[in-house]
Amino acid sequence: MNHHNLYLVGTIHYDIDGKDRLETLLNKISPTTIALEFSKDREYDQPTRESSHDDVQRGINKLVDKSGLDLNLKQKKTLIKFGQKYRNLFGYEYICSKEYTQRDPNSKLEYIDINILEEGKEKFIKGRFELIKRSFDQIAKFPQIANAYIKALDEGIEPYKEFQRKNIHQSYQNINLLKEFFEFLRDPYVFEAIKKTRSAEEIIVLEILINPQRDEVMSRRIRELYDEDSKLVAVVGLAHLPGIMTKIEDLNPKVITLAEYDSIQ
Repeated sequence: MNHHNLYLVGTIHYDIDGKDRLETLLNKISPTTIALEFSKDREYDQPTRESSHDDVQRGINKLVDKSGLDLNLKQKKTLIKFGQKYRNLFGYEYICSKEYTQRDPNSKLEYIDINILEEGKEKFIKGRFELIKRSFDQIAKFPQIANAYIKALDEGIEPYKEFQRKNIHQSYQNINLLKEFFEFLRDPYVFEAIKKTRSAEEIIVLEILINPQRDEVMSRRIRELYDEDSKLVAVVGLAHLPGIMTKIEDLNPKVITLAEYDSIQ
């Protein structure tokens, strides 16, 4: 039987409905403790999310330029509008959790992840940007995917938003494929081959993403924080869900993805 006081929730960091979903979930559960995949060093990364519309436009232009995606003016405009509307999307888990604990003085927010910015914030941001740009390069290489992507952009902001919603929904459903992909990346021979084709900054970010120590540390912190007499909600990225779930299996948590937020009564 599941412990009704312990919840493990897997999120997609770029879920465009993530903030509303997480707010609803937290209000339903009313936890005493939120254990968040976050660390103190990342608090200082938050102001960089308050980018201007011009910053977003410049960033998107850099992403698509030379990617092979031949976007016309209308398609590029849709992408820029979408980016401007959701420019503060990354970090919604932190924002929601902080706002919840500010509203409820009897609750607390605990960070459970390791420091991921040891190599420096600028290198991490640059590596993350380069990985996102590489994803645009990959889209351009597959005509079927590229055509669907361009068609959604051509139809405007709302159809493109629905296109992204479907992709996010698929990602939530394919959690086992994500687990297998991370295990594949953690193979030393595979990772050495990947390193030969990536920049130093990309490698820094990839090493952080696949670091198995993070699952170990977060699982241990959840154990330390969990009290059977009060409710704890652990909020972690979807890629960490299988590993943490296995490590705290004996605590019988209620395990869901954020897409299943409505399943909690």
